[in-house]
Amino acid sequence: LIRLYEELAGQQEQMKNYDKAIELLNKLLEVFNSYYEIAGNLKDKGNDKINENTQTESYLKIANLYYKMKDYENTIKTLEKIEELQSDNENGLSNYQIQGLYRYAHTYEMQGDREKAIAYLARINKPNNTQNTDDTILAKSLLHLGRLYFREGTLNLSYDYLNKFYRKSKTIETKELLSNIEDSNMD
Repeated sequence: LIRLYEELAGQQEQMKNYDKAIELLNKLLEVFNSYYEIAGNLKDKGNDKINENTQTESYLKIANLYYKMKDYENTIKTLEKIEELQSDNENGLSNYQIQGLYRYAHTYEMQGDREKAIAYLARINKPNNTQNTDDTILAKSLLHLGRLYFREGTLNLSYDYLNKFYRKSKTIETKELLSNIEDSNMD
């Protein structure tokens, strides 16, 4: 049933029926949480991470849909739910947390708050986080940091981040990395 809701939400997203996709993902979360309530406390059985990741993935999808709708207030409220579910650890942030930070940065930039956008992107680029994320999101965050610092007039930091981006982009498919980046806007 959960996979059915995911599939239907994906279809609605493709048709740009974002409200319907959000409704389906919220229903998925409701069904999923009901299942875990009925099944009892599954933490003792080692399934707490499965529960947390499924919820987090759904909330991330919902946040991305709100973002596409330019509903930045609900984007941020949904991203806050991810932060509640995902806890920091000594190995850095989870990939879900990094994706959430990346979406926070996009959202704050769209609202004109470059300072907050920079702060969220900078959290991604801490050394202990680089092992938990794919190179593409890390490289994109470096590129966006360089661009934002350039817009702020902080050219030395802009140069540093763009240089880091250049070095990182050598290790991944640059064409793939740049395919979704727009000049004036974060995706």
